[in-house]
Amino acid sequence: EVDKKPEIKSYKCDEFVPGPFDDAKARFDNCVLQLQGSPDSQLYIIIYEGTDKISMTRNSYDKLSKRTLDYLVKTRGLDPRRISIVKGNSMRQKTTFEIWIVPPGAQLPVPQ
Repeated sequence: EVDKKPEIKSYKCDEFVPGPFDDAKARFDNCVLQLQGSPDSQLYIIIYEGTDKISMTRNSYDKLSKRTLDYLVKTRGLDPRRISIVKGNSMRQKTTFEIWIVPPGAQLPVPQ
């Protein structure tokens, strides 16, 4: 008999509604530490836009994605080729981040 290879899967590192950016930094830092344990893995971030006033102004996808990429590359020193930031397909009541770690060969998470 031939043993079947275990399926390689992406896993969710964190999901949160952004508040003060220092709180978001701490959550990103936690995922970066996990990513460093797997040097070939990718960080895949889905940002779902919110429908509330703060989400439409201060927490828009464009602002958050630029700030997030800037922090991860300039402050945490991640190679930008290891980071993907995508816009979620649906709106939420408040802007929400999903952070995934994608090992080599794993399927990318599908934005809901």
